[in-house]
Amino acid sequence: MAPGALVLCESLGLHTLPRSVPLSTAVLSVARNRLCNVDNVFQPYSGLQELSLSHNQLVRFPRGLPSSLETLQLQENQITYITAGSLRQLGNLTRLDLEDNRIRAIQPGALQGLTRLRMLTLKGNRLSRLPPNLPPSLIHLDVSANCISTLDLSSLGALVNLQVLKINSNCLRSIPERAFDGLSRLRSVELANNQWVCECDILYLYRWLLTDRLRMATDLVCTAPLHLAQKLLLTLSVMAICPKLFNTKVKKKIFPCDFFCLQNHLHLQTLQ
Repeated sequence: MAPGALVLCESLGLHTLPRSVPLSTAVLSVARNRLCNVDNVFQPYSGLQELSLSHNQLVRFPRGLPSSLETLQLQENQITYITAGSLRQLGNLTRLDLEDNRIRAIQPGALQGLTRLRMLTLKGNRLSRLPPNLPPSLIHLDVSANCISTLDLSSLGALVNLQVLKINSNCLRSIPERAFDGLSRLRSVELANNQWVCECDILYLYRWLLTDRLRMATDLVCTAPLHLAQKLLLTLSVMAICPKLFNTKVKKKIFPCDFFCLQNHLHLQTLQ
C-alpha cells in the first residue's frame, strides 16, 4: 500500500466528503459523521479498497461505489432495503457489514454477483427471512437479532463453505429437516434466544446438536409447550419432546392357527 493511502475523517460532523481526500486513497473512514447521501461521491477513487461509512445517516445503499472495494462498512445507518442492482459493481467485496440498520428486504439477486464475499453481517435489522441468492463463497454469516421465523432450505443449501452461522435472537420455532446437512464445514452455530417449541418438529435440530460437533449451541431454551417452558432442549428426552412417537399401541391379533395351537396346548395340560 502506498504511503499516505490511509485517510481518517471520523467524528468531524461532516455532511460531505472533504475535497482534500487524495484520489489515491486505498483505505478511507468517514465514520461517525452526518452523511445522508454519498451517491457517486467515491466513484473517482478507483483504487479504494476499504471504506467505512458507519454511524452516519444514510437512508439507502450508496450508488456509484468503485469496483475496487474489498471491505465496506455501513453499520449504524438507516438503510431500509437493498435493491437488486445496489451491489452489481462490487464483485471484489470480501466483507460487507450492514449491522444495525433498518433493512426489511433484500431483493432477489442483490447478493448474487458477490462471488468473493466471505463475511456478511446483517445483525440487528428487520429481516423476516434469509436473504435470497446468498453467495456460496460465504464463510461467516451473521443474521442475529432480526425477525427471521423460518429458514429457507435453498438459501442455506448453497452455503457449502460456511463455517460460522449466527441466527440467535430471532423468531425461530424449529429448524426444517436437513437444513444443516449440506453445511459440512460448519464449526460454530449460535441459536440462542429464539422461540423454540420443543415438540416433534424440533427433533431434527435436537438430534443434529447431539452429534459430535465443536462449538455448537447447547443452551437452547424452550418457550413452549407450557410444561417444558424454560427447560434446556438438550436436557430433555425424545419421549418428553415427542411423546406421540411412543404412544402407538400394537394389539396382537389371534388368527385361527394360533387359536388351534393354544387349544391343543390347553388340552395337553388337562390330560397331564
